[in-house]
Amino acid sequence: MYATQCLRTSRFQNKPHKVQQRQFHASLPMLSDYYARLGVERGASADEIKKAYRKLAMKYHPDRNKGDKAAEEKFKEISQAYSVLSDEKQKQTYDQFGEEGLNGAGFDPMHGMSPEDFFSQMFGGGGGFGGGFNPFGGQQQRKPTRTPDIEHTINLTLEELFKGTEKTLEFARRVICSECSGVGAKSKDSVTKCTTCKGCGQETVLRQMGPGMVARSQVTCRSCSGKGETIRAGDACKKCNGNKTVKVPERLKIVVPAGAKDGMTLQFKGQAHQEPGLTTGDVVIGVSAKQHPTFKVHDADLVATQKISLADALFGFELSMKLVDGKVAKIKPAATGNIVADESVYVVKGEGMPLSPGSARRGDLYIKFNVITPKIQFLKQGDVKSLEKLGEPRKAVGNFDTELTCTETNINFSRFENSSRSQQGRRAGRGQQQEQEGAQCAQM
Repeated sequence: MYATQCLRTSRFQNKPHKVQQRQFHASLPMLSDYYARLGVERGASADEIKKAYRKLAMKYHPDRNKGDKAAEEKFKEISQAYSVLSDEKQKQTYDQFGEEGLNGAGFDPMHGMSPEDFFSQMFGGGGGFGGGFNPFGGQQQRKPTRTPDIEHTINLTLEELFKGTEKTLEFARRVICSECSGVGAKSKDSVTKCTTCKGCGQETVLRQMGPGMVARSQVTCRSCSGKGETIRAGDACKKCNGNKTVKVPERLKIVVPAGAKDGMTLQFKGQAHQEPGLTTGDVVIGVSAKQHPTFKVHDADLVATQKISLADALFGFELSMKLVDGKVAKIKPAATGNIVADESVYVVKGEGMPLSPGSARRGDLYIKFNVITPKIQFLKQGDVKSLEKLGEPRKAVGNFDTELTCTETNINFSRFENSSRSQQGRRAGRGQQQEQEGAQCAQM
C-alpha cells in the first residue's frame, strides 16, 4: 500500500524501482520492522534468527541492565519480533501483511507471557541471569548454600512487651542422621550420581508452544526426586530411610527483653533445619503486639480515649486507670478550675512504653476526653446543683497505687489514629504469613 502511494507522486514517477524501494523502507522507523529489530535480512534462516535474538537478549536482558528503561524497552521489542519470526505461521502472515495482518488475524505473539518468561521458555529455566543462566548451555540452577530460615510469629500483650517475657517454641527439626552421618546409605560406595539429571536434581522437558515452536523447561528429576543421586537397592540407611536427615522434637527458649517493640525480630543463628553440605539457616521470631482494651501504641507513646460526664468536665475529674506496668493510677488534672472541652487531649508524662528495649526512659501517655452531654432543653441560670446532676454522678477513685496529674496539650490526635490503622494492617499481614508447620509457642 505504501509503495503504491509513492509511485503516485510526481517526485518518483520517472525513477527506477530500486530507488522507490529505498524510499519505501526509509519512510518507516527502523525498529518497526521485526527483521530490523533483530538485525537480520529478510529471508534469514530460522537458525540465524534464533542466534541474532539470543545475542541481543543477552545484551539487553533486564537482569543485566538494572533500572535501564531503554534496555528494558529494547528487550521487549526484540522478544516480540522473535516470537513472531520463530513461528512459521505468524512469520508468513507478517511477511505478507505486516504487523497489521497479525493484529487482524488475532495472533498473540507472546502467548500471554512477559518478555522474561518468553525468553526463559525458549532457552530453558528461569529468565533471570541471577538464577544461573548459562549463555552457552541453557539454564543451570544455582544450588543453595544454606538451609531456609524458619520463621515464626509470637503474639504478646502490651504488658508482656513492657516487662519482658519468656516463651518456648516447639517444632519438629530435621537434623543430620547420626547413623549414616548424612550419607543416606551404609557407605559412600552405595551412592551414585543420578544418570538422568547428571547430579543436578533437574531434567529438561520439551513442550509444544504452538505450530513450529517448542519450549524447553526444567522440572524435578523423576528418577532421583531431585536429590541428584541414587542409592543402591537394599543399602539405604534404615534410620533415615535414605533421606540423610531425621526429624527430632526441638524446644527453643525465647527471651523477649523488656521494652520489646511490635514488629521487631529475634534471631537464633544456626537453629533451623540441617542438610549435609549446607550451612544451617536461622530461626527468626517475629514479635507482634496484641490489641489492648485500653491503650494503642504510637512509637513509645500510649494513647487512650476516656469518656467523662459534663459535671466532671466542668468541675474537675478523677479517673482510675490500670497502667501497662500493672499499677492502678488515680489521674486528675494538674490545674483546677479548667473546663475540659470535648475531644481535648491531656498528657501524662513518662507513663508510656520504654523508648528502646532495656531502656529506663519511657514515652508519654496521651488521653483524649469525650464529654458526654446530657439531653436537656431548659436549665435555670445559676443552679449549680442542678448542673452537677446533669451527667453521671462524679465518683471518687477508691484504691490506687499512684497518683498522677495530666496537662492539656495541643497535639493533633489524628496522627495517633492513623498510626494505629497502619499497625493493624501490619498485624493482619503478619497473621496471613504461613508459619512453620507444627510449631507451637508456649508460656514458660
